[in-house]
Amino acid sequence: MSSVRRVYVEKKPAFAVQAKEELFHADKLLKFLIHTGNKISLQKIDEPDSDFINIVDVYEKGLAHEKYVTESLNKLVDTAEHEKDRAAEIFLEWFITEQVEEEAMFYAILQKLKLVEFPSET
Repeated sequence: MSSVRRVYVEKKPAFAVQAKEELFHADKLLKFLIHTGNKISLQKIDEPDSDFINIVDVYEKGLAHEKYVTESLNKLVDTAEHEKDRAAEIFLEWFITEQVEEEAMFYAILQKLKLVEFPSET
């Protein structure tokens, strides 16, 4: 069993807040695709990692994932630029800005957590 305890932000479990925000992002993207006449095909996604050593590990993996999302968004912007899809470029700007905030949040929390010693094993 992991030694990770619940982390709270504004009296709510931190990742519950994050999950709600991610659902908003997915809805925003889905609506854009529908409004621009794109065919949508949802694919299976792998189960997320749930094996963490401690809370620092949780946020390190979270930051790594946010960096992966940023890289994926940058590739989408590159494709939109190449295809001269101005609507997609403008739409994706919001997500790029959001990702800067996401990475900064994870990084800031991680830096604070690293000031405290946590057990490396359960």
